[in-house]
Amino acid sequence: MFNSDIKKNWLIWLSCAALIFIQTKPTSAILSEPETLIYGQVFNQYQNNKILVTDAQIKWNIRKKGSDTIHTYQGAVECIKCQQYDTEGLNCIACEKYAYLIKIPQETSPVQETANESTLGLLADNQQYDLL
Repeated sequence: MFNSDIKKNWLIWLSCAALIFIQTKPTSAILSEPETLIYGQVFNQYQNNKILVTDAQIKWNIRKKGSDTIHTYQGAVECIKCQQYDTEGLNCIACEKYAYLIKIPQETSPVQETANESTLGLLADNQQYDLL
């Protein structure tokens, strides 16, 4: 009787372990990394006058050295320090500081084949990206 109880317990544990093993899918160790942030201000320097641009669309094109693939990232110049809002409190009517922000998504190796085209893979070897 004691032997049959031990066998039943072992069968139950082995069955549970087999179910867990079957349900476990192999996954790769892909880690999302914090985005690289590129920010700044835009100035119109026509005839040596430095005038802050307060409304513009920004586009950055970068390419990995030795590659033909171009990655394009976009942003807009926006108010980042408002001094006065409208009566509803939704729109800035007096802005003190304008800037743009562009986010470049990254992930560590191994890079997924289905990764977004704008995602840059951070691989073990040194890489250089050029601004076009």
